[in-house]
Amino acid sequence: NTAPVENTGSTGVGNASGSNTSKKLITGEDWNSYFKQQYGKNNVQWESAVKSMDDILDVPSNITKLKPEQLSELARKEGWVVEPLGQGRKAGIPFEEGGGMSIRKLNPGGEPTGEYIQFHPGSTYHDSIPYYKVSSGKYKGARRFDLDGGEVK
Repeated sequence: NTAPVENTGSTGVGNASGSNTSKKLITGEDWNSYFKQQYGKNNVQWESAVKSMDDILDVPSNITKLKPEQLSELARKEGWVVEPLGQGRKAGIPFEEGGGMSIRKLNPGGEPTGEYIQFHPGSTYHDSIPYYKVSSGKYKGARRFDLDGGEVK
């Protein structure tokens, strides 16, 4: 999600006309910040490429394209159960009040399918870094990702 932007500033380095023709990559997040500054933060909505919970289950790192609020909204829209974490220091504390969230998919009979996603607001076990946890039968074991996209072991 980057776009080359031509640097048109003159530095005396570059082509015969003296202009600098180097290109700088601008990320989607950079564009988002730029447009919020230009048009006001309330007038710009960042759209994620993640369209469904299956997009996350198929490619777990996709979860880092969503903010926790977006994840909760998407899960609820698709009928997943969103609850506070059941264990740990933040157990029972709603996400909106600083706790984490546990998101489970249910089958048509109302039973958990085994596919789940969690948001942990940070724990001493993982260096106090907030992270997502994704678990599905599509890959071995749960996968954890910090909010910047790095995989947490």
